[in-house]
Formats: sequence, C-alpha cells, structure tokens
Amino acid sequence: MPIIGVGSIQTADDAVKVQQSGTPLIALGRELIIEPDWVQKVEQGLEYDIETTLDKEGQKRLDIPDPLWNVIINTPGWFPGV
Repeated sequence: MPIIGVGSIQTADDAVKVQQSGTPLIALGRELIIEPDWVQKVEQGLEYDIETTLDKEGQKRLDIPDPLWNVIINTPGWFPGV
C-alpha cells in the first residue's frame, strides 16, 4: 500500500528524512505555494535558496488568486511568515 508523507516538509533535509524513514512519496502543499521552484532548486543543489516563509508582498509573483491569498493572509499561523 503506497504511503505519502504530508506536513512539515519544508526543506530538502526534511524530505530526505521522510524518505529514509521508508515513506516512498512526499506531498508538498504550502511549501510549493511559498516556493514554486522548490523541486527544481533541490534538483539543482540550491536548497539554501528555498524560501520557507511567505512573502507578504509576493502575491503577484507567486501567482496566487485573490480568494486563496485572502484566506492565507487572514488565517494567522497557517503559513509561516503570516
């Protein structure tokens, strides 16, 4: 049965630890909203360049629709940095 690790996987090290624990798949949600290039940066060895907190001025750059942005900004603690 496939198992997917979800939650609190913010860095490449986090992902490696989850996979080393025997979990074959990981899911990134908030992390990909905060850093859309997360996977590419890991593949390129640029882990140090991964954003882990939401840029409150980054809605346009991150291409987040207004309804989702409003929920993110108005739900303290849901995203790091908000």
